[in-house]
Amino acid sequence: MTARTAFIAVALSFALATPAAAKGFKAIKTSRSKTSKAKVQRNRVKPAAKPKPRIGARLSAKLFGKRGPKPTGRALEAKLSHPYAPTVQGQTRVWKINSGGKTSKMTETVKRTEASGKNLKAEVHYSNGTAKWTAVTQTYRGEVMVSQMAKLGDKPAKGVTVYGVAMPRKLRVGKSWSNIVTHEDGSHSRQTEYKVVKAIRMKDPNGVMRNGFEVAIKDSSRVRVDGKIASEVKSTGTYRVLSGVGTVYTSHTVNGVTVENTLVGMQ
Repeated sequence: MTARTAFIAVALSFALATPAAAKGFKAIKTSRSKTSKAKVQRNRVKPAAKPKPRIGARLSAKLFGKRGPKPTGRALEAKLSHPYAPTVQGQTRVWKINSGGKTSKMTETVKRTEASGKNLKAEVHYSNGTAKWTAVTQTYRGEVMVSQMAKLGDKPAKGVTVYGVAMPRKLRVGKSWSNIVTHEDGSHSRQTEYKVVKAIRMKDPNGVMRNGFEVAIKDSSRVRVDGKIASEVKSTGTYRVLSGVGTVYTSHTVNGVTVENTLVGMQ
């Protein structure tokens, strides 16, 4: 049913529900006629009652309220997540880190997620055996945002402006994008450029063959003192993402030193 057809159907059903329709759509007499005032009052059309919300809408309002974050579940997480950066509450991922010939492990756990409208946030806890830290990932309208929050409920850092996204809604070979993070006082700025270089097909940590992409990265970070560049760090790298899994490999080279992160386990 088109929108126009639905409108006509609703209008017709409303018309048939009025007293005028019961009299063959005859016009109701006004006070100008000889009809008594009491009869006019009885024949006057009553305002239509406010329709009750559908059962699903009432249930949604009862469970989640009219405003505020909604409790998330697998279905909602899948709906709001990026296909190449899925968010699953409770999921744990184990990374193998190779830096200068030395290897270590890092654990990444999605502790909490919350949704509001088309916005999905997740608080992620990290541990490498010697240190622990948290970060918030955010997907808005299908795009992965550059988040400046450490925990859910935190407000974005004051004096920091973010332009662009971490990952656009759709990926294809040749697509490029960038993001810039700047401090309003001019003390620090960072620009990261991305380009999808090729399509890939490989096994995820559980042995399942999946399609994905390899993305090249160029990063430049500057620190300014009194308006002059005091230091600048440039790096290059790549990362690989698989559909339904997310990032499975990253590499960054800074000052000739390469750090590789490989996803070796997930549950």
